[in-house]
Amino acid sequence: MKRAFLDSLVILVSFILVFLWKKSEFAVYTVPLLGILVSIYLLFSLRRKLGSKKRSFSQDRRDKNQLLSVFLLNTSALLIILSTGGLHSALFFLLYFINFYLALMLVPETAFVFTIAVIILFFPEVVEGNLFANGIKIFSLVFLCPLAYFFGKGLQVSERKEIVIEQSASKIEKDVSELVKSQGKDFKEENIDKLHDIVEQAKKLEQ
Repeated sequence: MKRAFLDSLVILVSFILVFLWKKSEFAVYTVPLLGILVSIYLLFSLRRKLGSKKRSFSQDRRDKNQLLSVFLLNTSALLIILSTGGLHSALFFLLYFINFYLALMLVPETAFVFTIAVIILFFPEVVEGNLFANGIKIFSLVFLCPLAYFFGKGLQVSERKEIVIEQSASKIEKDVSELVKSQGKDFKEENIDKLHDIVEQAKKLEQ
């Protein structure tokens, strides 16, 4: 619940900041701001990839970098779309991919938060001009939202299974190793070999 709240908050803050920026006098500096945001995003993405390869890289630190990367990507995409025509921008379709990206990277429920935020942000443009054409674009995003959610759920279940397998394998490896060290003298050689095989299989399973 805490993670879902934090993930949703990051998305909402991104939308609010973009809305306030476009309404402010600083909107003329959108292009330089985009350059800064994209540069920071690339830097943190590289840092996150390098950090994920290190055992000492904590889960909490990974989550913080992940949230920052999501914030930067979403903010940059919204600024680009609003600066190139908003709802009528040729890049509006990027929001469809970002919806899936958020559902896969964060908790799946963020797909609904993102979709609602997009509807609110672009609603003034929807009711202007061709209501049918504008409604189709928004409806397409709403239609894809459940798909993004279920994809995210599927990945979440898969990751949980991998964690359980890894933890179980580590426990088996540890328990068997301790058993061999403490009582190995009382075991027959063939039994010790079998225990060593179990440890090897546990290592492979963990990998």
